[in-house]
Amino acid sequence: MVQQDSLVEYGARRVIITITAIFCALLEIVDTTIVNVALNEMRGTMGATLSEIGNYRTDDQLVITTIRKT
Repeated sequence: MVQQDSLVEYGARRVIITITAIFCALLEIVDTTIVNVALNEMRGTMGATLSEIGNYRTDDQLVITTIRKT
């Protein structure tokens, strides 16, 4: 009988993975908060509607995510 390796992490690796996941979630919350606070300034500076700012923000996030994964 062959024993299969478990996909569950234990010990220090589990703690590091958990802390990293929490840190990433907190960074996303901070990023969203910054954008929400700066939304009116972005609208005034760019002379854009809320919909156009939303499209810009979505495109920006897609580019950043793509760069991080490569």
